[in-house]
Amino acid sequence: MYTNQCQQQPMCNMNACNSAGTRKCIDKAQGFQCLCKPGYSGTRCNAPMNSCQKRRQASDISGNIACRTSLGNQCVSRTGQDLFYCICIPPYQRETDTSRLAAAFRMTATNISSVAKLLPPDNCMAKVDACERVSCGSDSDSGRCMPSGDLLAFVCVCKKNEDGYPLFEGEYCEISVSQWRDWSHWSVCRPECGDSCFQARQRLCSHMDGQAYCKGADEELRACEPACRPCPNRSFAHLSGVFIKETATPLLLAVLSLFLVQLLLLTAIDWFFSPDVSSPL
Repeated sequence: MYTNQCQQQPMCNMNACNSAGTRKCIDKAQGFQCLCKPGYSGTRCNAPMNSCQKRRQASDISGNIACRTSLGNQCVSRTGQDLFYCICIPPYQRETDTSRLAAAFRMTATNISSVAKLLPPDNCMAKVDACERVSCGSDSDSGRCMPSGDLLAFVCVCKKNEDGYPLFEGEYCEISVSQWRDWSHWSVCRPECGDSCFQARQRLCSHMDGQAYCKGADEELRACEPACRPCPNRSFAHLSGVFIKETATPLLLAVLSLFLVQLLLLTAIDWFFSPDVSSPL
């Protein structure tokens, strides 16, 4: 029966809340209340939340803070979700260690799993220098990496031997250089008449692939101390920095020998062509 009295319709039945962003609508005596889904805000849950600026819970860390946008990184909010992701630029990257990340946000808890639930979905909290992304040489003994002041660039300093010559070369110290092996012991001096008035020592050039070419001499010579007495008719000549032994015939003996040979030859020729003095006239 019509009583001539109006009845108020439930507001939730009239789509008072935005259906896309509302988790639940509650009718009240003086209106209604929209409970928003994560990522939405407003009285009617019709405003997508920018998680980079503000999270659903006031205590949650915003994306701009987690991504450290003040340092040049970027934060991208996921529409309709209480989520975001970071675009980190070197030398910053995502920190994956829960303990270090919690310490960075000044979080303390006895149970690490409870802290993990409070951490943001992404971050740019780790700072890694360029040397952590490269390797100088095929092993750790080839060279060492030196980062620049801003940690963005690097240079490989290749290992050298005790004489200061590089053992490796190339941008990443990846090329092995031919190297001299150690010198042998000096040869023995014999001060008496003999062939050992000079000492010698040698060294070998080596390379891991067998194609060895080293700069410098492979042999060194030095005079004996005290100086030895060379044998008669023996002398030493110096040629291109190397001492060599040679046999020398005295010049006088050589000249006399040549003169005698010529004299005998002339006598024989004169005798052959001269008339026989014993033949009758």
